[in-house]
Amino acid sequence: MDTRCKLLQAASEIVLQDGTNGLTLDAVAKRAQVSKGGLLYHFASKEALVEGLIDILVRGFEEALAAHEAVEPPGPGRLTRAYLRAKADMVERSNSCAEMSGLLAAVANRPELLCRFRERMASCRLRLADDGIDPATAAIVQLAADGLTMTHLLDLHPPTAELRGEIVARLVELTHAADGAHAARPLLPTARRTTKSS
Repeated sequence: MDTRCKLLQAASEIVLQDGTNGLTLDAVAKRAQVSKGGLLYHFASKEALVEGLIDILVRGFEEALAAHEAVEPPGPGRLTRAYLRAKADMVERSNSCAEMSGLLAAVANRPELLCRFRERMASCRLRLADDGIDPATAAIVQLAADGLTMTHLLDLHPPTAELRGEIVARLVELTHAADGAHAARPLLPTARRTTKSS
């Protein structure tokens, strides 16, 4: 494992164990058994470390999304179902949720640290918007998947594993029911301004 990966692994472990209050450059260097100078070579600040951790989480989700898409049968709604299953996987991995929760706390007062996360998610949303199913249904599934994740991140009385499985199954059914709805029920047209002739 190279030095940068060792430092990020150490930072991740600290966030999980001690929260973001324990995430200091000295603590990361000590845990990774890297000199302070070696740490500063890769990460000049705590914010840079947080950005690195966010990047790892985003890449992990993108890899899970690609893996689910690869095994999902081709056809309308394929990417939407893969997105749903990747989000459900994230909830199953408690470490991912705990780490993301800590990072959200770390960036609460520094929203600019989420720029890269927003850019990557925006790119994903563009792909999801062209998944061959009714756009409104696709959006419902995507927002529900995001909601499942957020209830666990914020510990907002998340559903049990059994109920979560039922929710995912229902959402998958929605994507199949919407296979032909994209053509049958287009998005409402933008309202046009009309004027009366004098």
